[in-house]
Amino acid sequence: MQNVEAMKYDKKTTFTRYGNCNHCGWCCNFVGLYPLTIEKKEGAKEKDINPDMIRYYELHGGKSSGDGKKVQIMFYLAATCKEYNIKKRGEESCNIYNERPNICKDFPIFPEQIEGTPCSYWFEYEVDGKIIKRGGQESLYPTPVHFTR
Repeated sequence: MQNVEAMKYDKKTTFTRYGNCNHCGWCCNFVGLYPLTIEKKEGAKEKDINPDMIRYYELHGGKSSGDGKKVQIMFYLAATCKEYNIKKRGEESCNIYNERPNICKDFPIFPEQIEGTPCSYWFEYEVDGKIIKRGGQESLYPTPVHFTR
């Protein structure tokens, strides 16, 4: 597995996407990455930073970081497209595949959108002269979930 520090990049990083669609349906269910920040208020009690809530998001693929007073949680936000045909998973599961929007055709555009998912795409980019390869679990370079943006 690659070093998490090597997975960091800046906003000017250029990603090159590789692979072919395996019709897993992830793009039909994924909406975005959602940041949630929880801060402990002065004099507040139990409900501020609830370990059970943090565990809930982690069990659903989220990642958390913090110092006990402030916690940042990143997790996938999902909503199934109305044209997604779950009965045909593994095939062209989109009812409008040939006429689908460009945003669907372009998905994914960066690694965090597919890490830890059944997607078969992967990305390559350069950090300090080193080529980094990150992708979905069915790609040539499967990478566990790492939210680094």
